[in-house]
Amino acid sequence: MTYLAAHFRGGVTAGGGPAQTGRLAAGDPGFPPGLVGLCPALQVRGDRNLLGRPTLGVLGSVKASGTAILKTLDWARSYQPDGRVLLSGFHSPLERECLDSFLQRRVPAIVFVARAIADYRLPQPWVAAVENGDLLLASTSLGERRISAATSALRNRLLVQWADELVVLYAAAGSRTQSLADGFAASGRPVHWLCPSQPARGKASR
Repeated sequence: MTYLAAHFRGGVTAGGGPAQTGRLAAGDPGFPPGLVGLCPALQVRGDRNLLGRPTLGVLGSVKASGTAILKTLDWARSYQPDGRVLLSGFHSPLERECLDSFLQRRVPAIVFVARAIADYRLPQPWVAAVENGDLLLASTSLGERRISAATSALRNRLLVQWADELVVLYAAAGSRTQSLADGFAASGRPVHWLCPSQPARGKASR
């Protein structure tokens, strides 16, 4: 069972909170410019004002070294909101550690989910963050009821198109995460490597 699926069991349905799940089409105000032409619409739940802010993408390989875990924890705990919204699937263990820290300190974030969100059951910390305007859920997988390897890969490819900058918590050598980050750097947008697993083709600035 995936992390998100496990957390939705026993949570609160999307329809039961103050923010209902809605649909945002390409061309609508707030639709991410980087996704125009790549997907027709987003499902969203939460404060749509977060969609209009600059985004800092967060990616981390599923498996990571002890050093990467410690550096990620240090970075997440010391990160200070600067007007940007953190954007991630928050699915890998490293990404989840970041989200836990962000929500405790009310750092605004967008969870880019790899399945439809209309029937999601949210963990209580997420419900509170949505109610406070600190968290928005978004998905392009409008008809998918389960997270799969295919929907996760699609989500990550779209995430690096959406984000304005990228933080790589850890990229295992030869992993899809490293490939995505290298492609992002090749586009000329800033990439910050916390703990590259090998000499990175992008500059390690964090």
